[in-house]
Amino acid sequence: AQGMPILASPVGGVPEVVLDGEQGFHWPLDDPREGARKLIAIMEDEATYARLAAAARRQFEAKFTAEMVGPRLADFLLGQAEA
Repeated sequence: AQGMPILASPVGGVPEVVLDGEQGFHWPLDDPREGARKLIAIMEDEATYARLAAAARRQFEAKFTAEMVGPRLADFLLGQAEA
């Protein structure tokens, strides 16, 4: 939502939300050096930072605003109540 690149571990649903190399980068939890390397690389490369940040913001606006999530959540909850 803040329009910043995302660095996240590829666990759970993260790979479905953050595409590696598109909105940010994945890094393994057991490799802090790799996480630091990727963070520093993003911070030192303004073009990459801007590209990832813009893609992250577009992803948020397309899929995660209250206007997008609210109706899907309501449909899900109402469907569960009917079951």
